[in-house]
Amino acid sequence: MTNKGIQMTSIVHKVPSKGKERYFLCLENQDHPSNAVGIFLRKIGYNVSQRTEESLVEIQDLMSHASAHRSTIYITASQRQHDIEPRTALEGSIYVPPEYMVRDVVPEAAWDCENRILLGKIPCSGGIRALKVRVSEYGLCFTVALVFQPLGIVVFDCDRSPRISSQLFTRTHRRSFLNWNELLSKIPVLRNFSEELEIAQFNIHVRTEALAHVLPLRQLHIGVARKSMHLSNLTALFSETTNDVLFPDSFGIIG
Repeated sequence: MTNKGIQMTSIVHKVPSKGKERYFLCLENQDHPSNAVGIFLRKIGYNVSQRTEESLVEIQDLMSHASAHRSTIYITASQRQHDIEPRTALEGSIYVPPEYMVRDVVPEAAWDCENRILLGKIPCSGGIRALKVRVSEYGLCFTVALVFQPLGIVVFDCDRSPRISSQLFTRTHRRSFLNWNELLSKIPVLRNFSEELEIAQFNIHVRTEALAHVLPLRQLHIGVARKSMHLSNLTALFSETTNDVLFPDSFGIIG
């Protein structure tokens, strides 16, 4: 027992429930995964979760669901759902709309799958966060890696640069916090990328936009435009507001 809660080293699964993915902790021996009994967890910080329901839950065929690597987590004291007060997002947190399919995250501890939020305030000086996402737009399907570093965003095409992608999304990087300068020493070519790239006959531009009703949360935008589009139209495309997006009352994140 610690001041963060009960410390455990375990594997947490991502299980579909109530129309979204939720974290599930199995409380039984997972050698026989046909009927797994455990509890649902809500992420409230880096490696810190809270039990959201009093009763145990049974999940069929647990091993068929995605899971994070085995890691140390902390579970706070159980509270009833209506006792959990709404929380604001950590500064620098980014909401990833459901039209972007998240394939990988570095570090894993930064991802809240239930609310689709990449947590901010990474506990590492000059720390980075990275996403691998699948995008479909204008009949174009592509996978890009987004690296959020202290001075901005860099993006590259994973299909065009598979070696760089494999160097970035490693098991070691998923399980630890990584400094931007440290990452550059491992993958120097990242210096050559920016927040823009070209794929086929399209210009791709990545940015985040503030959401007025849920500050300081920002939303990810991956703009896709044909190269022939006039610059004024391209600017208008990227300036469209999305403040009417609906969010849950509580993100389950502590500030």
